[in-house]
Amino acid sequence: MMARMTCSKRVLLILALAGVCRAAPADNVRLCHENAASNPDVAIPACTAAIGSGQLSGADLASASLDRGIAYLAKEDYDRAIRDFDQAIRGKPDLAAAFENRCKANLRKHDDARALPDCEQAIRLDPKAALPVYGRGMIRFNSGDYERATLDIEQAIRLDPKLAAAYSGRAALHIRRGQYDQAIQDYGQVLRLGPDARGYYGRGWCYVRKGDYESALRDFEQAIRLQPNSAQGYSGRGYVHIKRHEYDQAIQDYDQALRLRPDAKDYDMRGWIYYRKGDYLSALPDFVRASWRRSAILGRWTWTLLVPAAWLIYMVLRRRRKAKEAGRAVPDRPPVELVTVLETGDSFALDLAKASLEEAGIEYSVSGGDPLGLAESHRIFPNAPGRCQIQVARESESEARALLEALRNPSPIEDQAEEL
Repeated sequence: MMARMTCSKRVLLILALAGVCRAAPADNVRLCHENAASNPDVAIPACTAAIGSGQLSGADLASASLDRGIAYLAKEDYDRAIRDFDQAIRGKPDLAAAFENRCKANLRKHDDARALPDCEQAIRLDPKAALPVYGRGMIRFNSGDYERATLDIEQAIRLDPKLAAAYSGRAALHIRRGQYDQAIQDYGQVLRLGPDARGYYGRGWCYVRKGDYESALRDFEQAIRLQPNSAQGYSGRGYVHIKRHEYDQAIQDYDQALRLRPDAKDYDMRGWIYYRKGDYLSALPDFVRASWRRSAILGRWTWTLLVPAAWLIYMVLRRRRKAKEAGRAVPDRPPVELVTVLETGDSFALDLAKASLEEAGIEYSVSGGDPLGLAESHRIFPNAPGRCQIQVARESESEARALLEALRNPSPIEDQAEEL
């Protein structure tokens, strides 16, 4: 009797365990789907367990792969996300969401060539989906096709008036056209749909371009509150402090930005703050760090060129300061015919050219706007009007052009319009 009871219990236990095993994949599938975008750290192990259970196939396996890809996308692990979207498409070739999200992942990798066909296929499979239309619009924006980009982004807004990314995209188009008031309105719509650090950051730069530094400061501070570990807000607030001549606060912000994300542009900006404060020995290491960080992209020749150039700027500035302290004055010269040998919105290139001309004994004049302001505005708004010109006497033109041509190097201020 005892043996029979024991066998019965064993049978019941085996059946219970089988039920648990059958229930476990269902629980993992639910956790995988419910947390894919909002809580990827929960979703990824659940999705992996469901996929690896061997009990999913066809559309169910494709759906679990899609959800895990979305979770990886939320963690910015784009290569793993793309592999999961590939698997989802193999399991269900008409799964529009897989094409849509693979388009998004390739866009974030700046691989527009792979992103475009996926957006197109997602639109064919689901013409009412707003996100792939917006994605195609941003691909066209990146290629400079602003007319068709506008049509796509406007269509995306019509399809989904609550798609915040589409308003950000339209704001970027307004910025390209210099329509900062319209861009501010679109960023306002983004922020009405929900707190968004990038929305505050983008609107802050629009206020900077309009000269409304108080509003810009408030937006950058909101961006910092929402994303305290993002360097962009500190970099933007640092620039506002520069415009308000609050150099010590600006240095603190650029210090924090560089702790979070060592970046050549931020080293340049902090270097120019030291430069304006007259602390040339502190400026030099920042220019060197900026040059070194670019060298991996631009080649080692950048390092070998800009380090001596930075020292040259320092030595020329020291010589000019000593001359001023000694009371020496430059004698007046009669009017001469001037020709433009350099036009730039890059403050570093401008000072490098000036120092080089001075070292060669070539007299020059500079006309145009504030080079520091232009450097930053062209970083964010590359089509912004107004640049500085260096002019020399006609008889010095050939020598000056040859000298400046030898110093020609890519601009240290890169276009960041895509960040908006």
